[in-house]
Amino acid sequence: MKRLPSCAAIAAALSLVVPAARAETDARDTEVLNYIPNNTVAALGYYRHTSTSDREPQNLASNQAVFRGAYVLKFGNVAFVPFDAYLPTADVTLFSGARTLHTSGMGDFTYLPTVAYFSQQGENHTYVAFNPNLTMPTGSYDSSKLLNVGANRWVIKPQVMIGQRFLRAFTAELVGNTSLFTVNPDISVPTPEGQTRARLHQDPTFGGEVHLAADLSTTFYVGASYYLTANGKQRFDAPLNVNVDQPTVQALRFTAGIRVEKDTLLLLQYNQDLAASNEGSISRWFGARISHSFSMSPEPNTPAQPARPPPAEARR
Repeated sequence: MKRLPSCAAIAAALSLVVPAARAETDARDTEVLNYIPNNTVAALGYYRHTSTSDREPQNLASNQAVFRGAYVLKFGNVAFVPFDAYLPTADVTLFSGARTLHTSGMGDFTYLPTVAYFSQQGENHTYVAFNPNLTMPTGSYDSSKLLNVGANRWVIKPQVMIGQRFLRAFTAELVGNTSLFTVNPDISVPTPEGQTRARLHQDPTFGGEVHLAADLSTTFYVGASYYLTANGKQRFDAPLNVNVDQPTVQALRFTAGIRVEKDTLLLLQYNQDLAASNEGSISRWFGARISHSFSMSPEPNTPAQPARPPPAEARR
C-alpha cells in the first residue's frame, strides 16, 4: 500500500487530536475516592488553551471547555462510581501554509464509570482501580470537512491503575490503558488534487501514565505527571489505499492544587509534549480545572471533600 504525503497525513490525523478532551487522569484522581463520603455528587469544569508547533509551517490552536459530573457510592473499602461522564466543546483553528481551517462545536460524549479498592481508610494506603472509558460519536461532525471536533466513531478505552500514599504527604500512581476504535465510515482526506472521501481504520493505541504528588501545606499541593501514548497506525480504504504511521508522544504535566474551601478544589496546569515520533506535532497547553462536591447524605463529622483531607485533619 502506498503512503499518504506528509502534509496530508498531518491533516488526516486531526480526528485524533481535535477532540476537546482526552480521557487522561491527573494525580490523585482515584485517591480522592477514599475520602469522599458515600452518596456524593461531584461537578467539574475544565478549560484548556492548546497550541502546536511542527517541523513544517503548520500549527494548531484551540480553546477547549469540558463539563463533567460524577456520582460516588461507597461500600466499606470499595468505591463505585456508576455515573461519571463529560461533554467537551472546542474552537479549533489549523494554519497550514496559506490555508486556514476553522471549526467549533460539541465534542464526543464520554462515559467512564470506575470501581476502586483501598487497602485501608488511613493516611498511608494502597489502592487499585478499573475504569472502562466509552466515547460515543455524538460530537459535531461533517464528513465533507477536513477539520472536525467530533471523531465519528466509537472508542473503548479500558484503564487500570495502582497507587500508593506514603509518609502522610506523598502519592505515587501508575496507569495503563488501551484504546480500541471502530471504523469512521466517511472521512475527508486532503490530496494533491484537493480532497477525497474514504473509510478510516485505526490500530489500537496504548498509553501509560506516572503521577507524583506532594502536600506543601494543608491547602496546597503540587504534582508532576508523565504520559506516554503510542498511537495506532491509520489505514484508509479505497480510493486512497494508504497507511499513515501515527506518532508516539511523550508529555510532562505540572499541577498546582489549591483547596479554595473544604468542598472545592482548583487545579492550575501546564502540559508540554517532550517528543513525538514520525514527525508528529509538539503541543503544549495551559489550563484550569475546578471541582465541587455535594454530599447527599453526609456522615457525622465527615465533610465531603473533592481531594484528600489535609494531613492535620487526617491525624485527628
